[in-house]
Amino acid sequence: MKRYAAMIVAIAAAALLIAPAGAQKTGSGEAALQAAKQKETLSGDLNAAIKEYDAIAVKYGKTDRATAATALVHEAQAYQKLGDAQAKKVYAQVLREYADQKEAASLARAALGSGASLAGTSSRQVWILPGDAIIEGNISHSGRFVPYVDWGKDADLYLHDLSTGADRQITNTATQSNPKAAVEEYAEEFSLSRDDSQLAYSWYRGGDHKRYELRVVDLRVPGFPPYRVVLDNEDIQYIAPDDWTPDGKWLAVRIGRKDRTTQIGLVSLQDGSLRILKSLDWKGPGRIFLSPDGKYLGYDLPEGAQPDPHDVFVMAIDGSREIPIAPHRGHDRVAGWSPDGKQLLFSSDRSGALGLWSVTLVDGKVQGSPVLVKPDLGPYWNSWGLNASGTLFSTLSDPGGGMSSLKTAILDPATGHSGSPVSDLTADYSESDSHPSWSPDGKSLAYIVQRGRGVSTRVTLAIHSSQGTREIQPTISRWNQYGAWWSPDSRSFIMWGVDVRGHRGIFSVDAQTGAESLLRPDKSGESAPKYPRWSPNGKQILYTRCFSNPDECAMFGYELASGTDTELARLPYPGGAPNISPDGQYIATASVDRSSNSRVMVVVPAKGGKPTTLMQAPSELDSSELATLNKGQRLFGAFWAADSRSFLTIKLFTDRSRSPEVWSVPLEGGAPKQVNLGLDANFNDFQISPDGRQISWTVVTDARPEKPDELWVLENFLPKPVAASK
Repeated sequence: MKRYAAMIVAIAAAALLIAPAGAQKTGSGEAALQAAKQKETLSGDLNAAIKEYDAIAVKYGKTDRATAATALVHEAQAYQKLGDAQAKKVYAQVLREYADQKEAASLARAALGSGASLAGTSSRQVWILPGDAIIEGNISHSGRFVPYVDWGKDADLYLHDLSTGADRQITNTATQSNPKAAVEEYAEEFSLSRDDSQLAYSWYRGGDHKRYELRVVDLRVPGFPPYRVVLDNEDIQYIAPDDWTPDGKWLAVRIGRKDRTTQIGLVSLQDGSLRILKSLDWKGPGRIFLSPDGKYLGYDLPEGAQPDPHDVFVMAIDGSREIPIAPHRGHDRVAGWSPDGKQLLFSSDRSGALGLWSVTLVDGKVQGSPVLVKPDLGPYWNSWGLNASGTLFSTLSDPGGGMSSLKTAILDPATGHSGSPVSDLTADYSESDSHPSWSPDGKSLAYIVQRGRGVSTRVTLAIHSSQGTREIQPTISRWNQYGAWWSPDSRSFIMWGVDVRGHRGIFSVDAQTGAESLLRPDKSGESAPKYPRWSPNGKQILYTRCFSNPDECAMFGYELASGTDTELARLPYPGGAPNISPDGQYIATASVDRSSNSRVMVVVPAKGGKPTTLMQAPSELDSSELATLNKGQRLFGAFWAADSRSFLTIKLFTDRSRSPEVWSVPLEGGAPKQVNLGLDANFNDFQISPDGRQISWTVVTDARPEKPDELWVLENFLPKPVAASK
């Protein structure tokens, strides 16, 4: 996502312009709530947030009861995060003084009626993982050991002892971060046996193998314990061990096959035999937790065409019965079982924010309704199950920055500068917008909208015009990886993605319904095409694809009529999309020049041919790092003028505190000239409207560095099980 001068003078000032709507208007009470919420969630200052929520409740108690009630609910939730008994008093205040505010009262009633002791519940951090280490499996049932994979090294497997603080390396043959290794190998997901004596894990082997093996080691053996391959099947491309049966004889696993279907199964630890319990399409389960008695599996599955949202299910161990657990149109993820096996825990955003819920089961049947046991879990929360004493282990991740807002401005035709006022299309601080794309008819601006984080993340495509803003949900997944770009007739988008049957390729997506049609399927043995774009005549798709040697890439043209691909130009590390001129004659893109250790902007004839360098900038890096396009000084994007005689490109500096420079690059004759568009130092994406009269760009609003994952425990939270119905 990190990525005219003379010509603009000639553009007439009188033009039909889109009237960009400003940000969604909110009252002062709503603005105050958002500011307090930002302090709570982004800054993490709970005490300061509590004071602000309390002040809002006092200020608006008589004039805006909805705002006051909402502030009190957030205040109570903040107290709960601190393990403070004051939470109960604030919830009681909501019910006593704001019973007419149905949503707030419902949340307060759910919290007070959960059966959990709000005063006794405690949440605390027990460990900060080293560097780029991550947890991808269950914590030991004793609560003592934590397996993890250290991606900051070679992605070997380690075991952390919470009681002593010691770390033990379990594997020593991973090569994930070693570019000189003959074969890429690394550990991924894992599961500890219930007596902490054995560790099962998935191990990727590259080279001619190119698939995952299921391995098991005996942790009682000192040093690097020898592994045993339990399952290795060339038809199984991926396997993840999730949980052990109580007798230690079987592993519950998730499987991904070569034909892109997925399965839930059991693998015998004795002979490696596989018992399939459920077969699915490409959308497999998130995680699997076995009940303490080993009779049931709890897991979550995608609801429909998209990988999210999920619903939670319980299945008998023999695969005979599958029961949905409180279906809800949202993000529900299984979190583990209570030690007595009477309650299944899951996370859900059904209350408006991601919370932890419990449902009682008797003989695999749901009793009563789900109970909220901990509201507002926070962003990037993942559960790794409960230990034998009922303590829930989870990780909190902070991926750092990445939140961005979308700006638009009208260009001054006399000076080429962005005019004022600058409009902000981003509705609130919890929304992140990116990848703006103007329709060829100039009437609409599309952009990607991301709301929430972690399992609550929702991604849609917004389409803004003078009639307002609407959103569609494409029926393919992973479409936001390279963005969505308009078709020549402004009726659809072109994007790369994966459909519900697991077919990968370049799709056309209807701008009204989000329905897709496959234009070019990915071909076996080839890397996926990147940055697909239409040619102006709608007869050809342009895209970039790299080869086995990562510094060797090429731009291609795919003819729809014949279904043939033509290589147009081979380039080292092309930096982004093949940007074709409005007249369809030339393609511009960024690349590198190794001989001069510089970044370059090149153009290539649309029919193919030798690249011509039109602008050059030193990389400001050692020559060994030249190929790393996201480092050093670089040139970003090619944004064509309406007359196809020049394009804009943006120079980004090694020192990211420096504001980017915008340059107008002529196609024929003359040197590039700098244009002052006044882009922010934390600028991200950029686009210019087809008529050259408007610009859109994104600004990073949260630029914090990524932090290591934190391991937390939640204690004394389990409610009393609901009585079995007679």
